[in-house]
Amino acid sequence: MKTIAAAFLCLPFLIAAASAQSEEQRTDQLNQAQNAQGADADQRNAQYQQQQQLYQQQQQQYQAQKQVYDAQASRYLAARDRYAAERARYRRGEWPKRYEKLAFVDSDQLIGAKVETYAGTPVGHVIELARADGRISAVRVAFDDAPRQVWIDRGDLKFDTEDSILVTDLAHHDLVSMASEQY
Repeated sequence: MKTIAAAFLCLPFLIAAASAQSEEQRTDQLNQAQNAQGADADQRNAQYQQQQQLYQQQQQQYQAQKQVYDAQASRYLAARDRYAAERARYRRGEWPKRYEKLAFVDSDQLIGAKVETYAGTPVGHVIELARADGRISAVRVAFDDAPRQVWIDRGDLKFDTEDSILVTDLAHHDLVSMASEQY
């Protein structure tokens, strides 16, 4: 009976010791979990830093490409404006009544078609077509009397279906001058 009584007396001490041991184990487990989370956070942070560096490099490449594009666009716009200014200086005649109802024909059959001024002066023949959005925007004309070529915009041409020729409202001497322009 004494052993039972002694056991009952030691029971609170044993419970406290077991409780302290399990609390130490739980604390160790919590510490290990926190260390694992810390290592995982460090790994995620390192990955984030790598992604940030890659993003910064891509941004720098983009900015460099954008500068090149902007420079090219600026040169293109300047050339386009210069072309428009040069083109504007050429005289255009008023279309005679007989050509008012004529239109430009979008057809590959224009290759080889004869070109003349509305006054009837022969210019040459079509050797190439420029297209924009599927429509002919200009034709390249080779002169009959000289080894020159000139681009004539669609707006300066009409197709005479009766004679199967292209007629331009630009003067012959202006076409010769345009052919000598270099861009």
